[in-house]
Amino acid sequence: MVGILRRSAEGHIKQLFAILGAMLAVGLWIPFLAPKIKLAGESIFLPEKLGWTGALAVSITFLVAFYIFAALTDRTRIIKKNDNKK
Repeated sequence: MVGILRRSAEGHIKQLFAILGAMLAVGLWIPFLAPKIKLAGESIFLPEKLGWTGALAVSITFLVAFYIFAALTDRTRIIKKNDNKK
């Protein structure tokens, strides 16, 4: 978001209109189609199923796994970019 704000200050206003249009489209889409289609399954309250400790452990495990995946993905992209410079 910061990059978009900086570019808009440089005169790239089309990006702001694109974001505004996307926000309006998503906001208007939900009231019309949400009653017709089921957007998500049944919600689950993890502490009720796993207890507070289990729910916290599952949440932290998921976040750590996602962080590792993101870090490795970014690292391999940087390594490939540096290999192309040689």
